[in-house]
Amino acid sequence: MGRSRPLLHRSPLAPLLALGLTGCATAQLAAPPLTLTPATRLGEEAPPVAVAPPPPPDVLPLPVEPVPGDILRERLVRFVADAQVARAMALPGDAMPSAQLARWEAVVTDVERFLATETSADDVSAVRALVQAVLELDARAYREVPEPLGDGIQARLAALEARFALVSPAAVGRAGYRWPLSTVRVTSRFGKRFHPIQRRWKLHAGVDLAADHNEPVLAAGAGMVVRAGWTAGYGYEVEIQHAAGLLTRYSHLASPLVLEGTSVQAGDALGLAGRTGSATGVHLHFEFVRAGVPRDPLKEFRKLVAAPAPRVVILTPPPQQRGKKAKDVHAEEPGA
Repeated sequence: MGRSRPLLHRSPLAPLLALGLTGCATAQLAAPPLTLTPATRLGEEAPPVAVAPPPPPDVLPLPVEPVPGDILRERLVRFVADAQVARAMALPGDAMPSAQLARWEAVVTDVERFLATETSADDVSAVRALVQAVLELDARAYREVPEPLGDGIQARLAALEARFALVSPAAVGRAGYRWPLSTVRVTSRFGKRFHPIQRRWKLHAGVDLAADHNEPVLAAGAGMVVRAGWTAGYGYEVEIQHAAGLLTRYSHLASPLVLEGTSVQAGDALGLAGRTGSATGVHLHFEFVRAGVPRDPLKEFRKLVAAPAPRVVILTPPPQQRGKKAKDVHAEEPGA
């Protein structure tokens, strides 16, 4: 009789132990071999793990801050004055100074913001005229206007021209004439009057129009600048020779913005309103001359300006008729 196999005492945990050993063996067979890299060897610290920054949020462009017309006109008046000082300090052939370049860049930005607003014909006309006037003066004063800046200015001028045609397609009369100010408030009429400074009766050869200090004075029509400078009594003055023997004159300016011999179009800036010469306050003395004879702008010039034109407000009574007839009295020399 063969030797019998001894009976093993079966523990109740045997099946579980067997299952655990089987699982361990399976795990050891499936695990890849352990490879020690220099960063994981004993005695060395693992390098810090670089954490990628979160993706930046979508950056939305800031809304363009609009610049209303009245604010832009005030800024342009300061720009005109600063540009005039800079030109006075420049020598022929000088490059445009960095300060003036910065001022121009600010103007280009402001015009772009102005075009993003609701605009009036008067604001567009004044802004375009002031920018155009300073550009022409700077182009004469300095060696050159940098090409990128010049392209930017010309692009804004073209946009202003298009906007002007859109908001006021008939702002200039059929004969190509307009009033030299945005509002027409007559404070002294054409005719014989008692001169407020000389204290005697003289012929007032034009009309006085109320104006704000440094308000842009615009050309009444296309023509050639035949006079731009100082005239005794009238202060800084600009004269424009138009077609058909017509001439317009703008007096008591704070400063002219054009040079003699310059061609202008209706609405171009000629100067800024002031009280230079014999003047009791800020205003524009405006004359209309036909064939060398001063004419009443409220009668003859007014006919050349077609609708839509600013309403003419007369703040003074008609001139008194005393002594000689007005046509027999010489025109007064100094304005008031």
